[in-house]
Amino acid sequence: MPQKVTILKAFVASPSDVLDERAGLEEVIRELNDIWIKKQGYRLELLRWETDTYPNFGQDAQDVISQQIGEDYDIFIGIMWAQYGTPTGRAGSGTVEEFNRVYERFKSSPESVHIMFYFKDAPISPSELDPDQLQKIIDFKKRLKKVGGLWWTFRTLEEFQLLIRVHLSRTVQKFVKQAEAEKITFPTHEAVPAQSETPSINETDLEDEVGFIDLLEIANDSFERNVEVVEQITQATNLLTEKMDVRTSEFLELQKVPDQLNYKATKRIAAKTAEDMEEFVSKINVNVPIYSESLKKAIDAFANAVSLSREFDENDTTQIQQALKNISLIHEAILKSYEPMNEFRSSVKNLPPITTRFNRAKRKTIITLDNLLSELGVGENLIAEAKKSIQQLLSTSQD
Repeated sequence: MPQKVTILKAFVASPSDVLDERAGLEEVIRELNDIWIKKQGYRLELLRWETDTYPNFGQDAQDVISQQIGEDYDIFIGIMWAQYGTPTGRAGSGTVEEFNRVYERFKSSPESVHIMFYFKDAPISPSELDPDQLQKIIDFKKRLKKVGGLWWTFRTLEEFQLLIRVHLSRTVQKFVKQAEAEKITFPTHEAVPAQSETPSINETDLEDEVGFIDLLEIANDSFERNVEVVEQITQATNLLTEKMDVRTSEFLELQKVPDQLNYKATKRIAAKTAEDMEEFVSKINVNVPIYSESLKKAIDAFANAVSLSREFDENDTTQIQQALKNISLIHEAILKSYEPMNEFRSSVKNLPPITTRFNRAKRKTIITLDNLLSELGVGENLIAEAKKSIQQLLSTSQD
């Protein structure tokens, strides 16, 4: 029997340098729709000029896009990186013109549309940098802030996908809750099965039916694993710091002995220091992928749980409370470890060049710490958003 599916629409606006993010957004929405259609009876339709416009004439190409896309959407998603875009005659770029249109609509009816803006903060080749474009983006950010906008930054495609998964889950839930409370009607259509006969049940179908509590348990287990890994990383960093303090004291003692003895002793201490740093790099390089993978698993599971949040009852709040506790623990662990690691990174960088092995170990340690600090920064960003979602779930359960 055909299922009635409620349709919400999202429009993505961006210059051409974030094509990967546009494709990544489509992938996230497709995955979320698999859950929403089966469990909640609604679907998010992504509008893009590549798929939702056709050749025609207007004042310019952007005018044609604006006419055909119109304003029949519920969520606006803007993405920028290093390109501001080409002027249209009505705005500084097509993306900005699209934002101007939706912002005017927002001012008239704030509940009718949700505006989400993301800025990519990642390195770019110097040959591709345009100072004028970058300055326009900086000015646009200032404008967004001035009119009360809160944007989000991301560094990698994976981080963007995790963020947008959490944000869309919360936003769509807000629309659904509002519609139910105010009896607002969104467009619907019938989702017809691919085959007319009753589909057979197989193991894959059964594996796909993951429930709200199952997802929270996956998230909780993964968050707990994250806490353990961050603690191990912190212990390894503290241990190396202590060893480096000992080596520094040994170097200082050498200043009291004759030069001919100083040279051989310096090489010996440098070799021990290099060995300490190599051991640290080995430990961290094992733990960082585990941290990243368990964090991704936790965020994915939790975002999917948020998507099913209308399924839980009062008895399920225990799991939600546990999720809040676990995510608070990992958040606190990251915040406590980040600054000391950053300071330690600076102290390693300031070490003088001594021997070839020492210099190589120093360079690898700095690269490892840079990677670690980047991963912790991404994690802190994602966890802060997931924490807000948990608090929103608890608030909903108490309504």
